[in-house]
Amino acid sequence: RVGGSRCAGADYGTSSRWCQVRGLSVSAAAAGAAAAAAGVPSSGDGTTWTFNESGKSPRVTLSEGGLVMRVTDSSQGTDGARGTFAMVSGRYSWTLRLMSGTGTNPMVGVCRLAQSLSVDSYTDLIGESAESWGWKHDGAMMHNGSRVGSASSYQEGSELRLVYDAEAGTLELFSGGSRVGGFTGVRGPVY
Repeated sequence: RVGGSRCAGADYGTSSRWCQVRGLSVSAAAAGAAAAAAGVPSSGDGTTWTFNESGKSPRVTLSEGGLVMRVTDSSQGTDGARGTFAMVSGRYSWTLRLMSGTGTNPMVGVCRLAQSLSVDSYTDLIGESAESWGWKHDGAMMHNGSRVGSASSYQEGSELRLVYDAEAGTLELFSGGSRVGGFTGVRGPVY
């Protein structure tokens, strides 16, 4: 599952899907202090980010210490998971790899805490509301239920990188080492 997470993460629509997250880095040491001041959980140092066991759909399982997520029964709807801490201030970068069985509608992106992590229908979960920004496998960039731009498409085996700048309110999307799109107006805290 991708960082998928629904949220810092990814969501998927059908069949079991896997996503692996590697290398979240944080450029601002103050990120942890800012998160604490905002009353949200945060690592702030980039060393402990994983998918969150308590912030996921019941149909999602986590393995490898929370670095790999899998939707176990996608015939029931669309599911995702959040990361373990909020991105409040600073600059964050993470790489996601879509593993086997990514399903028919993988998405990656970020969301606020209020974003739903499970629905009993097939939908573009990340980006369905004002609480999330999602990049679909077909390249559609979704926010508040609408397509707000286009990036390149991706598929099983792809390595994607997302870069969130909390001060600038931007989420940049990279595939194959090249910037392929991005969102503006992304205000957190987001996961």
